[in-house]
Amino acid sequence: MKWDKPTLIMAAMFVAVGLLALTITPVFVDEGMQAFEDEESLLNPLWYMAMIVLLALGILFLIKMGFKNVIRAIIFFVFFMAISYVIYPFMAMYLEGDTSEEWELMDFGDDVVAIQVLDGGVHRDAIAVQYSNGTTVVHNNFGPWGTLPNLDPAGIAGRTAYMDNYRIEAAENVTSWNINHSSIVAVLNVSSASVYDYRPGTGFVLMTADGALYKIDSNLTRDRIVKYSRPIRHVEAVDMWGDDRYEIIVLEGDNVHILYGDGYATDWVVSDILGELEAVDAGAGEWDGDDDTVELFVVADGKVYSIEIFTGSYDMNEVLASPQFIASIIAMTLAIALAGLLWFWPEWYVLDTLGVVIAAGIASLIGISFAPLPAIVLLLGLIVYDAVAVYQSKHMIALADEAVEQHLPLLVVIPKEKGYSYMDQGSIREQIDKGEEREAMFLGLGDLIIPTVLVVSSYRFLDPSTSFLGFGGNLVVALGTMVGILGGFIFLSYQVASGKPQAGLPALNSGALAGFCASAVVVYGSLGFLL
Repeated sequence: MKWDKPTLIMAAMFVAVGLLALTITPVFVDEGMQAFEDEESLLNPLWYMAMIVLLALGILFLIKMGFKNVIRAIIFFVFFMAISYVIYPFMAMYLEGDTSEEWELMDFGDDVVAIQVLDGGVHRDAIAVQYSNGTTVVHNNFGPWGTLPNLDPAGIAGRTAYMDNYRIEAAENVTSWNINHSSIVAVLNVSSASVYDYRPGTGFVLMTADGALYKIDSNLTRDRIVKYSRPIRHVEAVDMWGDDRYEIIVLEGDNVHILYGDGYATDWVVSDILGELEAVDAGAGEWDGDDDTVELFVVADGKVYSIEIFTGSYDMNEVLASPQFIASIIAMTLAIALAGLLWFWPEWYVLDTLGVVIAAGIASLIGISFAPLPAIVLLLGLIVYDAVAVYQSKHMIALADEAVEQHLPLLVVIPKEKGYSYMDQGSIREQIDKGEEREAMFLGLGDLIIPTVLVVSSYRFLDPSTSFLGFGGNLVVALGTMVGILGGFIFLSYQVASGKPQAGLPALNSGALAGFCASAVVVYGSLGFLL
């Protein structure tokens, strides 16, 4: 092996894909682009590997049947969908713009530590505001309405406060509290990182444990809803849309999430706007008298802010004018244009530029869908699959040869000599059989994507509050994983120097796993967080 220009360029591609994937990951997370509801399920990598195997077998069948145009159409459709998914979050973010101006400062004074909407019914007309000195003042649209007995934020055992039909019951280790019409609601700190939010009549309890949010029903069945990288500081069950189906409001670090839909699979990130957030609440009905909106309230820097959320019915004109619809149209238009460019002019520099961007985008989409342990299972499983596909069944070589022959967007190509044209590239298999010197280096997009999945997963799910050399632990482990990938690439380059096709994932994934484990042990002291 020699460190010639093509080898260095390919190494730079791995770095570019990793850094770009880390850069765009927060955008994908904010737009809720993850593929799986439960990112910690070990079934996720099994489903993903099954999809890869089935897709490969399907394409092999079409190759044997001679349906080359069908193969080309399928690959370009997949490429079009991948580009659309990568572009859409950026278009949506740009069109939605900076929403900080939508937050309105509420005149409740300073030193607020918590806020609670009173009356969960349609005519919400009061808000209880708790201050740092323990005083809780109830406000309605006309100003202060009454003062509740002091509630020590640290928890006062046995204290109960009444106001009309509202009752607040505090108990030992109360960390926050809620009020619901004619009911008792208590939020208990049952462990160092757990809270309960029970609303009688709704039939479930919300609990956070080990950073994850669970729903416990009347049969004590615990269902995991979501897990975030930062601590869940508060949860609320609120019928925001007034349809008798409770949404869940989550304060995660400084992010406010609204979880809704079947299984609470839709995660709408509303904030990360006002900086240090201390509390959040929302409710059905409306504060300002507008039947088509409700207000979401947050406490930031001791002050209360509100934002209006539209809950009415959109007509078709409103739908067509919505940022989400416009973002979808722009994303699909750009995807069609780029796929068309590759269809009619599949030169290597076009292929490589789009390949790096798409690889980073797909790695980010997959990485935010797999917690580290499932991501590790995915990498281990694909090590075995890639080795079998290249060295035993050799169908991966057939797929690569077909990709080159039809100039499909499944590879990145690094020319070895000036004047090289990928559009004139012949069969790789024929060159190998004749012992000819190849004019370019080829690397499958999967070799760029799969090891980078662990980079993104580390950054997304590991605890950023653990600092190492002044950087968040999650970022350090992600970069350590990238270093491991480069180590695997160096080993792979020695193998490729033999001139024979090599399975890339055994070396690349092994390097990623080694880099992940080594950096995680250095930063977190062990790999115990995987279990």
